[in-house]
Parts: sequence; C-alpha cells; structure tokens
Amino acid sequence: MLSKQERSRIPDSTFSDWKKRNLSLVVGFTEDDPVHFKDDVYRKISESKAFKKTLSALLVVFQFYFSLTENMRGKRRIWNEQKKNIVSIVSRISPLIGLKAACKLLKISTQRFYRWKNEVHCFTSTFNLCR
Repeated sequence: MLSKQERSRIPDSTFSDWKKRNLSLVVGFTEDDPVHFKDDVYRKISESKAFKKTLSALLVVFQFYFSLTENMRGKRRIWNEQKKNIVSIVSRISPLIGLKAACKLLKISTQRFYRWKNEVHCFTSTFNLCR
C-alpha cells in the first residue's frame, strides 16, 4: 500500500509495533469491514473491459440526449416546470461529482440552482411573491 519512499520514512520500530499489534482491540476496526477492501474492488472495476464498454455506451447515450436538449424548442419552459426534480437530482449527485459539474451536466448555472433551491412559494400573494 505504501511506496518505497513512504516506507523509508517510517521507523523500523513502528513497523515492528504494527506487526505485533492486535487490531481486534482497536475500537471500530473489523477485518471483514468492506471499507478496507474498496481499493481492490476499484482496481478490478478499472481493469474490467466489460465495465469500460458499458460505460462508453452510456456516455454515447448521454451525448445523444444532450444533443436533443440543445436543439429542443421550449427547453427553458420544460426546465422551469421540472425545477424541483432538477434541484433534487443536483442535490443528490453534487456530493459525488461536485456542484459545478452536476449543474453543468443538467445544463443549469449554479446561480439558477441556488435560486431554485431557495425559492419559497407564497400562496397568499397573487403574483407568488414573498416580501
């Protein structure tokens, strides 16, 4: 897991301590915890040819849908009608890919996202304005 350069900086006494230490006494550590084996899973996924083919096929489909939305008439009206769904989607995927990338993926600005997210509907106002 560590490179040779990183290993050279660690004293031999620390390595010896690590080898002798009983990890079952460490609170919160279990050897069967799937978190400790994520690196192996990620490596297998990155080496999988079937996964790469599937991912490239999905990207082609996404590019097709993006090209459709670029040339679609009334796109702004549709986006305004679906703003709750768009805000929900951006909120769910932004922790994974970042807010800017999520907004770019759905072709909205971050300002518009925040405006839609913080929008409050006033049912007492005729023009739906809150003051």
